[in-house]
Amino acid sequence: MLRNARLEVVFRVLPVTLLLLLGLCQAVMAQTELFAAPRRRGNGSGSSVENAAVYTSLPLWMEVRSALQSGPVTVTFLDGEYAASDLLLINMGHPEHRLVLQSQSPGGAVFAGPTVMRLAGVQNVTVRHFGFTGDRPNGTIHKLQVIDALMGPGTGPGSARGTLSHNVLIEGNYFYDSPTQYGAISIRNGSHHVTVYNNTFRNVGRGSGAHLIYNYADVHHIKVIGNHFQDSTGDYVRFRHNADYGEVRNNTFISTDSKYNLMFVRFAVFNDVDPGDEYHADNFLVRDNTFQFYAVNNAATQDAVGYTSTGFNPPGVNYLPTAEAGKILTTGTVEQKRQVMLETMNIDMTKVRVYNNTYINVRYPFRLWVSADYGAKSQGWVGLIDFTGVANDTYLGAGDTCSDGVLDEKDIELFLLALDADDEMDFLLDNRVWFGDYQAADINGDGKVDVNDIPAFIAQFEPLVPTEALEPVRQRLKAAP
Repeated sequence: MLRNARLEVVFRVLPVTLLLLLGLCQAVMAQTELFAAPRRRGNGSGSSVENAAVYTSLPLWMEVRSALQSGPVTVTFLDGEYAASDLLLINMGHPEHRLVLQSQSPGGAVFAGPTVMRLAGVQNVTVRHFGFTGDRPNGTIHKLQVIDALMGPGTGPGSARGTLSHNVLIEGNYFYDSPTQYGAISIRNGSHHVTVYNNTFRNVGRGSGAHLIYNYADVHHIKVIGNHFQDSTGDYVRFRHNADYGEVRNNTFISTDSKYNLMFVRFAVFNDVDPGDEYHADNFLVRDNTFQFYAVNNAATQDAVGYTSTGFNPPGVNYLPTAEAGKILTTGTVEQKRQVMLETMNIDMTKVRVYNNTYINVRYPFRLWVSADYGAKSQGWVGLIDFTGVANDTYLGAGDTCSDGVLDEKDIELFLLALDADDEMDFLLDNRVWFGDYQAADINGDGKVDVNDIPAFIAQFEPLVPTEALEPVRQRLKAAP
């Protein structure tokens, strides 16, 4: 899980053995903390604040790599501006021992000016409490990048990418006043299991291509939870080219001026070659967010969430509907529209779950936009239409812990994880939980998932699943004090 593991040991042994075991426990719990700064301090070893290493020091990161073999490592970046050179970490991390990169104080360590932080092929890494601001005048950059170890485009089928970044937590950072051409965060090239939690984004970008979070090229299992987004010149969150299994929940999206009235969450493909080489995905959950546009008379750009297909068709799908299909997409029933999307575009709209959001000054909560650009020819219909209600807004409530509209064994698995969690956010940040609904596991409605919810959960699921599937839940009840 993303939270720190707890080590609880009860000793009922002889005194000498107790001392030995205590020493072993301390060794297991030992963590390494090193210190980095914009400029070398003292002897530059990184062993203390007074001897902080320059943040790009090769010996520092060699020591980090070595220390990770025996335990978790924290690198504390002292407050100040990191504006001299990019920080590039390649193939860094350990599957069991967490590497934490953190600012000395919230927002105190700032990657300013032209510098960026680039994480390439990393695993089990947390980036916490940094500031990111500034721009590279002659470059198109994202201030924080989570990418593959080869750092190439790697967008085509079978492209070699080296080690893929995974199990990354981006938490409590500040992205502000950054007029970059590309935006704040990019998660690219097969990176997976990346969580962007409790960050603040404000006034980022200088054009329509600058996105606050850009998820691109076969990335999957991306969580965007509890962030504040304000004033982007491009999409606030974009999932592009087979970016799959995305969650956007408990966030606030605000535009304070009409120039920032861009789509808040977009699922996009841009096929500028013939045949096309980008594909849509459809495993998405968008819930419990607030979407607020700046109010203007012309609300043409005030659509909160939706799909965009631009350019040529890739093999096997048809993103350019015929006139007949376009008529159904425009005037058909919800089921007819879903059928067209599935049969022609291979997008299952029942898997695109959008509900319980708050919309302020929004024209279309969900839209579909088809455009024949880059020289592609229309097959009879292009346009932008209201698709609200075509995405799945079904919510079964109590018991639907898997948040998929079906009560089955998957809900039991997540219910057990909810029992282990400290609270709802602890549950949502667990890397084993995807599309999970803590509130649905709270069967008795007291705000906490615990053993008191078990009897009602068992009673609800007994008619729906095999008896043996509920046995782990029954065992939890028996083990309860």
